[in-house]
Amino acid sequence: MRRILAISFFLIFSAVTGRGSVVIEEDMVWKGEVVVGSDLIIPSGVTLTVAPGTVVKFIPQEEPLRILVMGRLIAKGQDKRRIRFTSSSSQPRMGDWWGIEFRSSDSGSVLENCLIEYGRYGVYCLVSSPWLRGDIICQNLRSGIACINRSSPLVENCQMWGNGEEGILCKYLSRPIVRGSQIRANPYGVVVFDYSCPFLGSLKEGGDNQIYGNSLYDIYNLSPLRIQAQGNFWKESEPSQIDKRIYDDEEDGNLGEVIFASLNSLPDSVDGEGGSDQKEPGLVAVGMLDSLPRIIGRPSLPVDGKCRGGVVVKAWIDEKGRVTETRVKRSDLDGDCEVLALEFVKGWRFSPGTYQGKRVRFWTTVPIEFPGGER
Repeated sequence: MRRILAISFFLIFSAVTGRGSVVIEEDMVWKGEVVVGSDLIIPSGVTLTVAPGTVVKFIPQEEPLRILVMGRLIAKGQDKRRIRFTSSSSQPRMGDWWGIEFRSSDSGSVLENCLIEYGRYGVYCLVSSPWLRGDIICQNLRSGIACINRSSPLVENCQMWGNGEEGILCKYLSRPIVRGSQIRANPYGVVVFDYSCPFLGSLKEGGDNQIYGNSLYDIYNLSPLRIQAQGNFWKESEPSQIDKRIYDDEEDGNLGEVIFASLNSLPDSVDGEGGSDQKEPGLVAVGMLDSLPRIIGRPSLPVDGKCRGGVVVKAWIDEKGRVTETRVKRSDLDGDCEVLALEFVKGWRFSPGTYQGKRVRFWTTVPIEFPGGER
């Protein structure tokens, strides 16, 4: 039977002088306070277990230190006894250490109720899929969670906030599953590259994530794939406002669409704010309705000789079939002609849309062509 070495109260791994690496050669348990002064490697076949309430501190160096997990890391904290991975500095800064890197690691790694802060990355997954549950991953220089090269971590009930670039990064065919998590106050919430496809929720299996308040975009999809982000909670109340916080095929036709419309309502309070005015009734894409709605009313296209070319208008329709909001999706027109097109589509009337037999709001796109000249 493999011997398990328990380390408790206070431990310094390696000296500050001379970088080097420390390889854990047998199963080990950390307790109390652990100060790390060199890269730490957990090789395949070896498990490092971190006890609740343990504080792991990394000494800042010119080349930041990391935990490299090729075996298993089991760090299960508790609500009032979180495990903390942080800088040893009395004045910590983002990037003081590198982060926790899972690289082709053995299955079964768990980070639960951990606080991971002041790294270059919080958690970096390379061909690895650990389970992250109830973690706070904040104030890291780049990503809160980076999913690289076919990594598919399960992220449940975590918080990613205040990181320097994005809450979650997905590159090179990665497919993380994110549920019940809060992604806020980063420059970007979720960034997707290179045929990656995170699962953020569907109509059948809502994500229950809170994705809001990121300074640039809440979801930034640079992949050609469609991203599902349904059943989530958004700070904005109107679909058109949520839409503005998402970068996808509307900004670049070569990119995939982010489907955020859902049947969920916003909670009464998001991060201590909000109320009943933030409730969002059911909203689905037109293609998900029980049957395609009919156009039952449409005014004449406005006559304006200056308008020549096409525009695609995105329209939101309420439960009675009335157009409540419009937004330009793509356009060859100037601003004044775009305004005419938006007002024109606002006058349309549709038969009510239903999903599973119940009336819901839905959205659709309407192409408009202005021929120019007199009609």
